[in-house]
Formats: sequence, structure tokens, C-alpha cells
Amino acid sequence: MCEAGHQKGAREAAYLTNIQLTSLADLSETCAQELAMMQVRKLYLRGLRLGDRYWELDKDTRIKHGLRGEVGTGHAYSGNRVIKAAKAALLAAMFHGFPVVYNELYADLLAYGGGAGDNHFDGAISFESPIELVDFVSDRLAELDSLLQKAERGQGEHR
Repeated sequence: MCEAGHQKGAREAAYLTNIQLTSLADLSETCAQELAMMQVRKLYLRGLRLGDRYWELDKDTRIKHGLRGEVGTGHAYSGNRVIKAAKAALLAAMFHGFPVVYNELYADLLAYGGGAGDNHFDGAISFESPIELVDFVSDRLAELDSLLQKAERGQGEHR
């Protein structure tokens, strides 16, 4: 590792061995990306847990606490769409790399067998790095978690 350049012949010597030449800046970037990918995996598991909590609530409770709209209300918030889109984007990042597209409508269509083709329509957000994706999905899942906590407290009061 070197910031000022490598000695003459270092590249050739490294090429013939199991040595990788790098700089502190390169190492810092690589570590940041690896840590972000660890966060991607953790967020995926968080999404699964939130999905379990979402489906433990009855439909009327989900509607009452803003986790979903009434059937036919159009563009209401949908915790289920957030979960589907987060899982789809995070899985795409883990298995296919970047760029990754987060799209709640497209993820919902895929769950019902539709949406084949381009997912860059109506609400699509593209991410070029795991750090960007983690920041965005963390916020979406935190919002969902907050709504779930309110609904769970509200449901507990009526038992």
C-alpha cells in the first residue's frame, strides 16, 4: 500500500504473486463499499421482519393506521409495496450489482406476475452505489417501522 506511488517493478512483481497493490484512498473506498453491502444484507433481513409484522395486523388495522389504503383508493401509501420494492432492490444489489432501481409500483406488478420488461417508469429511482441505496431504503423502512409501531400500539389497546 502506498500513497506516493509504487517502487519500480512492483506492478510486475505483484502480478506474478498473490499481492494486490493499492492506496489508502482505494482501500478506503473499497471498505466503504463493502460495509455498505453488509448494510444491504442487513436491510433485506429487516424488510423481511417488517413484512412479518405488517401481515400480523388485520386489514382494518392497517387501513386505520395508514399502512395501506382502502381497496380502489389509488395512490394511497402501501407498506406492502414498500416491503416488496425494498426487497426487490436489495436482492438485485446483492445478486446483480449496480445500478439498481427502486420502484414500488413495478415491485407490486412483479408480485402478481406482471411488469416484465423495463422497470424505469412511474416513481422509479435509480441508485449507482450501495451507499445511496442503503440511505434511501433505510429511510423508507424506518417510516414503515414507525407506522407499524403505532398500529401495533393501537391494536393492543383494543384487545
